[in-house]
Amino acid sequence: MLPPSTSFPGTGAGVGTTNVDRVAAAPADPAGEVGARELRQLLAEVRAGGLLDRRPLYYSLEIASTVAMWVGGWVALVLLGDTWAALGIAAFLAVSSTRVVFIGHDAGHQQVFGSHRSNRLLGLAAGDLLTGLSFGWWVPKHNAHHANPNQVGRDPDIAVGVVAW
Repeated sequence: MLPPSTSFPGTGAGVGTTNVDRVAAAPADPAGEVGARELRQLLAEVRAGGLLDRRPLYYSLEIASTVAMWVGGWVALVLLGDTWAALGIAAFLAVSSTRVVFIGHDAGHQQVFGSHRSNRLLGLAAGDLLTGLSFGWWVPKHNAHHANPNQVGRDPDIAVGVVAW
């Protein structure tokens, strides 16, 4: 893990510093009232604009078209078998699998359905069943990422490991 004051050569001023450095350089606001007030105002504007509203028609069409693509890709792969066309189908399946995972992502954010249970079932279907990505492992990891975006040592998405996402 890098020390909090580490910056990276050639990245420009301010890039490569941590939130600790930014907070130390920020004007004193002991109660944190300025940032909280701005956040409340932004959240009110976002809600008033309907940006957090669920979109059932969109998700109905997205889920139906994505599942149709995904199933169609697997059917085509089975029908064509061991041919060079399988490479094209593999690229198509990569795109359709990515769409499946993004539906699971939205379900993980409780954005698709009004109930936690329905979102969890959709996430389990998209992740565990169709793509092999453990929804139960991914949701807490992704929530930790949102709570601490790009903070070394706190954001699991930038941690060093066997596989870095």
